[in-house]
Amino acid sequence: MPESPQQPIAERPKRKPHKKVISIILIGLVLCSSLGAQGFFYWDLNNKYKNLQFEHAILQSIHSQLSDDYQNLQQDYRNLNAKYNDLDARYQHLFTDYDTLSYVFNEPLTDSRMPTIEELHQWLSEDKTNEIQYDYPKFVCGDFAVMLSQHAKLKKWDMGIVAVVGYDKNYKPYAHAFNAIITTQGLRYIEPQNDYFWHFKDGLPIREYRWHEIGQDRTWIYVKICRIVVLYE
Repeated sequence: MPESPQQPIAERPKRKPHKKVISIILIGLVLCSSLGAQGFFYWDLNNKYKNLQFEHAILQSIHSQLSDDYQNLQQDYRNLNAKYNDLDARYQHLFTDYDTLSYVFNEPLTDSRMPTIEELHQWLSEDKTNEIQYDYPKFVCGDFAVMLSQHAKLKKWDMGIVAVVGYDKNYKPYAHAFNAIITTQGLRYIEPQNDYFWHFKDGLPIREYRWHEIGQDRTWIYVKICRIVVLYE
């Protein structure tokens, strides 16, 4: 029996994608893409923010250290400025002293005046010449006398220097230099090594070829030579 011809199988018509579904899919893709991009940007910005926070912390630490250094430098500056002012004041004082000493050694005495005994005594108690150590032959009686005479010039006192040569009662040779000044109460001799000053009853100066009591111990000296090395009025 002949086979009957096969009937063609009917194909179902293909369904076209619904427009709404496509729109939803597209929107979903866009959203996912947007969320992904936003997530990446957020992650990138978050990393940058953390880096900036770290750099900010470092800069704050550096700023704090620099601030401390600045404060220390300010304090050092104040200390150095105070030392400078002190040194400048001392320099001005020394410069004044230099001018004064330059006058003492290089200019003649003008407008001299006579001290009283009280002034002489007070001044000698303050002057430091007698505190210098005798050191033969570097610093001897003549050096003491010269120094005291120069110091008196600062007071505008005309103080001289006298040198005496002779011998004592035991005929032991004697040679000495000391100071002389005329006060309001008359002539006074001064031993610059111990600030002792004396005068003779007659008020006259030391004379040659006579016995005189000289110095604090009142040693009797026969004066053969008496020279006024530096004049006094």
